[in-house]
Amino acid sequence: MTVSSSDSKNTLESGKRELSRETTFDPDGVGLVNGNFFGFPYTVDQAKIVLLPVPWDVTTSYGQGAANGPQAILNASPQLDFFDFDVPQAWQIGHGTIPISSYISHKTRF
Repeated sequence: MTVSSSDSKNTLESGKRELSRETTFDPDGVGLVNGNFFGFPYTVDQAKIVLLPVPWDVTTSYGQGAANGPQAILNASPQLDFFDFDVPQAWQIGHGTIPISSYISHKTRF
């Protein structure tokens, strides 16, 4: 699948990512480092499934750190194999990721 910047002229405020150049997505390769889980090449508008990462520490017991989980998963997920035996072409469904909210990140620290 080829995604051009004209397909994804989006802003962070609206939960989308802008690709600076034409990018090719290879479902058998490493995912794109684009702020989406698994590096899927879909904007929120293009996606049929939208994921909302929520950094939240307020209700954790015995320490802090859960709020760092969503970013850690986003950072690692382009390296993961997302093959699903039940849905072999699952990536084509279209998964988008809303950017982590700085407002929520700030609120969890208080």
